[in-house]
Amino acid sequence: MEGELAKLAELTKLAEKYQCLLFVDDSHGLGTCGKTGRGSIEELNVMNKVDVIAGTFSKSLGGGGGGFLAGKQELIDFLRQKARPYTFSNTLSPVIVAGSLAAFKILEQQPELLKQLRDNTEYFRIEIKKLGFKIIDGHHPIVPIMIKDATLTQKFSARLLEEGVYITGLWFPVVPENTARLRAQISAGHTKKNLDFALTVLAKVGKDLKII
Repeated sequence: MEGELAKLAELTKLAEKYQCLLFVDDSHGLGTCGKTGRGSIEELNVMNKVDVIAGTFSKSLGGGGGGFLAGKQELIDFLRQKARPYTFSNTLSPVIVAGSLAAFKILEQQPELLKQLRDNTEYFRIEIKKLGFKIIDGHHPIVPIMIKDATLTQKFSARLLEEGVYITGLWFPVVPENTARLRAQISAGHTKKNLDFALTVLAKVGKDLKII
């Protein structure tokens, strides 16, 4: 959620040392990280060292909900019987399944989208820091813009929406106290004009609220 990558290389070594299973929820990595968009496990080169991978269809793949678990057949068969969230869940609707499969095909067949996403992300991260905002550094398209004050963050988010930029705010209890932030999410579908517009509005509202 913060655009940071877990130390998976270290975690895989610990799992091997203590003979543990390693379960990675890569909902924010799938479709954004790695050479082919296979997530943070590909980005950090631990593809064959993670036992169970959880992903979602509702974020970078653009679906309305649902997700998946991937792992060895024996583990998946066990989880089908013992995982409480799965036991009481409903079947995905056909349209979500079809849309998710199409999204996977697009991810495989149009690698230029990943490049566009990374170019957009790098541009936005550089420019937002030039304006004087503090962000959590990284390479992920989730860009947390740190405001710290919850009330100010709510005002900032509302003002941005009035100006035509939709960036939601997060504050306690979603994040620790005094770490409230705006969470910008960059897309491959953004043009440079879109990003420049957002940056202009961020600068305007940031100055009005005396944040920068």
